[in-house]
Amino acid sequence: MTRALQAWGEGGAVTAPFTPEQRAAIADRTGSRLLAANAGSGKTAVMVERFVEAVVVDGLSVGAILALTFTEKAAGELRERIRRRFAELGEHEHARTTEGAAVGTIHGFCARVLRAHPFAAGLDPRFTVLDEPAARRVHDAAWDRAVEAWADAEGTPALDLLAGMRDDLRTVVVTAYEELRSRGERAPRLPIPPERPAPDRARLRGACAAAGACLGTEAAGAPGLRIQAGREALAACVAALEGEDDRVPLPTDLDAAELKGGARLLTEAPCEAYREELTDYRQACADVHARVALALADRLLERFAAEAARAKAARAAVDFEDLQLLVRDLFAGDPALRARWAERFGLIMVDEFQDTNRLQLAVLERLERDNLFAVGDEFQSIYGFRHADVTIFRERAQALGDGGVRRLRANFRSRGELLDVLNGAFSPIFDGGFEPLVAGRVHAAPSLEGRLFDPDHVDAVPGHVPVELLVTDTTAWDDVEGLGLELPGEKPWRRAEARLIAERLREEVARGRRPGEIAVLVRAAASLRLIEQALEERGLSTYVVGGRGYWSQEQVRDGLAYLQTLANPLDEAALYAVLASPFAGVGADGLVLTARAGREQGGAWSALSGDTSWMADLPPAERDGLARLVGFAAGERDRAERLPAEVLLERAIAATGYDVAVLARPGGERRLANVRKLMRLAREFERSEGRDLRAFLTYAAKQDLAGAREGEAALESDGLDAVRLMTIHRAKGLEFGVVCVADLGRPGPGGAAPLLLGADGRVGLRLRALGAPGSVPALDYDALAAERAARDDE
Repeated sequence: MTRALQAWGEGGAVTAPFTPEQRAAIADRTGSRLLAANAGSGKTAVMVERFVEAVVVDGLSVGAILALTFTEKAAGELRERIRRRFAELGEHEHARTTEGAAVGTIHGFCARVLRAHPFAAGLDPRFTVLDEPAARRVHDAAWDRAVEAWADAEGTPALDLLAGMRDDLRTVVVTAYEELRSRGERAPRLPIPPERPAPDRARLRGACAAAGACLGTEAAGAPGLRIQAGREALAACVAALEGEDDRVPLPTDLDAAELKGGARLLTEAPCEAYREELTDYRQACADVHARVALALADRLLERFAAEAARAKAARAAVDFEDLQLLVRDLFAGDPALRARWAERFGLIMVDEFQDTNRLQLAVLERLERDNLFAVGDEFQSIYGFRHADVTIFRERAQALGDGGVRRLRANFRSRGELLDVLNGAFSPIFDGGFEPLVAGRVHAAPSLEGRLFDPDHVDAVPGHVPVELLVTDTTAWDDVEGLGLELPGEKPWRRAEARLIAERLREEVARGRRPGEIAVLVRAAASLRLIEQALEERGLSTYVVGGRGYWSQEQVRDGLAYLQTLANPLDEAALYAVLASPFAGVGADGLVLTARAGREQGGAWSALSGDTSWMADLPPAERDGLARLVGFAAGERDRAERLPAEVLLERAIAATGYDVAVLARPGGERRLANVRKLMRLAREFERSEGRDLRAFLTYAAKQDLAGAREGEAALESDGLDAVRLMTIHRAKGLEFGVVCVADLGRPGPGGAAPLLLGADGRVGLRLRALGAPGSVPALDYDALAAERAARDDE
C-alpha cells in the first residue's frame, strides 16, 4: 500500500482517512472475498477505493472491472464517486473512461450481454426490457387468456377450484411463477407431491364408536347440553363417513364432527382418542384435495407462463427475470462464450449481496474466477418479498472461511448514543449473532464533527437528548373528540399518535430545524397518508417517497375522474368527483343542487348540459366554474378518442385553471407534480399499449386496487425543503438530521400466502373449498409457514 500512497502523493491528492478495517478490505484484492459491512460503515467508499486502486496500483483497465449494485440510482452514484476519486488523484484519463465503465445493476449487465449476442439467446436484436408496470400489464392480459383456456379444457373441476379459491388462485399461480423463476426455473411448474393412500375411514369409525359408547354411559334421564352436542357431533361424523363410494370428504364436511369439551365425560380417553383420529383424518382429506388442486393449478401455471412468453415475444420484449435466465442459459450452453466474458473482468464487485437470489448467484458464478468481492450485511436483508435469499450470504461466508471474510464494524452515520439504543434493542433478540454497531465518528460537539472515533475522547453536549421515545396509549381514545384525521379504518389511537408526532416535529422546526432535515419512517406504506395529513395540519410541508399511495392521491384521482368523465359522462361517481375538484370548485351545496337537478332531468350530465336555469341558485364563482368545465368537457369528448390522455389532461388544466387552484393550496407544487406524473404514466402506457383511453383507465383502477408501488412525483426531491415520509425499506442507506421511526405499534402482516414453496421441493397450500367460509392448511403448509415466520421474525 506504500506504493499506492506514493503514487497518489506525486499527483498532489490527499489520501482519504480510512480506518484499519477499511484499509485492509481495500488492500486485499487477490482471491474472492466477502465483506460483512455494518450499517453506515463506509462500504461504498471502500468499493470506490478498491476500484481505483485496482486500476492505479494493479494496472487493471477501467473496463476490466465489473461493479454491480442493487439499483440504477446507486449505480449512478457509485460511478460518479469513482470518477471524482480519479479526478482527485490527477488520473483524468481514467476519470473520463469511467462513463463507459461496467458499473450498474445485474439486470443492466445481463441486458448488455444479450445485446451483444441476441441471436444466440434467441432474441430480436431490437428487444426492449419491460419495466414493472409494463410487465404487470403483460401478466394481467396473460392471466385472462390463460384462465379462459384452462377453464374450457378442465371443465367443472377448474370452475369449482376457481370459485372456491377466488383471488387466492391467482396469487398461487403468480407467486409460483415469480418465485420459481427467481430460483432459476425457465418454465416454472408446481411441485406435485406423490399420491398418498386414501384416508383410513376404519380407524376414525372405530374411534367414533368408542367415544359414542363413552358418552352413552351417562345416567338415565335427559343428557346435559354438552353431552348432547357431543353425541350430535359423533352422529355427524358417522354421516360424513357413510356411503360405499371412494369419494374423500372435503375437510369442511367434517366441521360438524368436531367434539368440543365442557363436560367431564368429554375429557375421557375415548373422546381424546377420537379427537386425534378426527384431526388426522381431516388432515389426510385436506392433503388429498390439495394435491388435486395443485395439479389443476399447475396446468394453469403452465398456460399462464406460455401466454406471458407469447405476449413478450410479440412485443420483442423481456422482463427483468428473463434477462438473468437467458444469460445464465447462454453461458451454460456456450462455455467458450462464458469464458470470454469471464476473462474480460479481472475484478468483480457486488454490493448488497445479502439481497441476491439463486438465479443471480448462478450468473455471478459463471463469471467468477476467484475474483468476486461481495459486500453486504445479513442484518440488512430486506428484500425477501422479492425472493432475495439471505442464506446465500451465509453460505458464502461459510465457504470462504475466516480468511476470506472481512468485517467493517464502525458506523459513521449515527451518533454513539443512538447506536447504544440500537445495540441494546437488537443484541438480545439475535442471541449473540448480532454484531454491535460501533460509532466511527464523534458527533457530540461541533468542534469534533467528522473526527475519527476515539473512545478516550468522547464529549457530550449539555442538555442534548439524542434519542426520545414517544408513547401513545392504545386505549381510552374512543371518547376523545377533536382528534380529526378521519381516514377510513384508522383507529383513534393511531390518529392520536400521528398528531403527537406532528406536534413534536413542529416544535423541532420552530427551534430552527429545516423540514428537509427530518424523515418519518413507517413499517407499512398504508400509514403514510395518516401521518402526512397530521403534519400538514400543523403547517409542515411533506413529501412521500415511494410507497403505495400514489394512485390514491387526491390530485391523481381528480385527473382520472376527469378522463373517466370524458370516456363516460354518465358515470356520476366520476362526474361528481370532477365537480368537487379544482377543475370546477363546486362546494357541498352546489353538489346537492346538481344532484336535485339531475333527478329532474334524467341525470347529472343532462342537467349540466341541458336546461341550466337551476344554476342561478349557485354562488357566482361556482356557477362560472361549472359552466366553464361543462362547456369545455363537452367539446373535448369529441377529441377523446383522437388525442392522447396526456394532452387531454394538459388542455383541461389550462382551460379550467386547475393548476392555479392547486398551487394555492399547501404543498401545491407537489400536488401539481403528481398530476404531471399521471400524464407521464399515461404517455408511457400509450407508447406500450396503444392509444386507448378506457384501457388506461382500467389499468389505473387495477393499480389502485392492488396498491401498486408507485411513488409520488420527484419534484426535485433532493432540494425540496419538506419532511420526508417513507417506509423503513425506502430509507436504507439514507441520512437525515432527525429521524422519527413511527408506527412501531403496528402489528406485522397477518398470515402467510396461500401457497408456500420450500427450497427442498416441499409445498403447502391453504385449501379453500366452494362454499366454505375459511381455508384449511394442507400438505407441508404448517411446517413451511413456521419456517417462513421464523425468517420474517429475523
